[in-house]
Amino acid sequence: MRLALVDPSRTTRLIVTRMLEARGHEVVPFSDEREALAHIAADPCIEALITSAELKHISGVELCWETRLLATDKRPIYVLMMSTQYDHRSLIEALDSGADDFIGKPPLAEELYARLRAAERIASMQRELIRLATTDPLTGLCNRCGFFERATEACARTAPPDG
Repeated sequence: MRLALVDPSRTTRLIVTRMLEARGHEVVPFSDEREALAHIAADPCIEALITSAELKHISGVELCWETRLLATDKRPIYVLMMSTQYDHRSLIEALDSGADDFIGKPPLAEELYARLRAAERIASMQRELIRLATTDPLTGLCNRCGFFERATEACARTAPPDG
């Protein structure tokens, strides 16, 4: 799974990156949440965001909202928020702001792995739902909905820049 990691602490970024890379994940670490948002918008392969609730320029809650705006039906982004304040109030605030999950900081390795396995299951189910919604079960070809979506995308790619 390719994911973005946002934390102002270099030490936390290094520890979490090593934990995740040891399990085969591809991690793109960021200290600045604005750079992370720009990268997530530009890189369609980012499937998940792990962010600290405590950031420099905007709060982790705001970063969750902004990430949700970048996510689409075709490109869901799993958001896992970390916080040093691991209490019910922080958990509720994180989930209400668009986070899919919440974990204490620094995260315990096995707990983080388990939560990312859940994220991978959800991402896999979402991909399968998209495939089922756009494919004819008998022929395996695009159905009407899938055909028109692909045709619209092809027209947008080949349209002249001035419209």
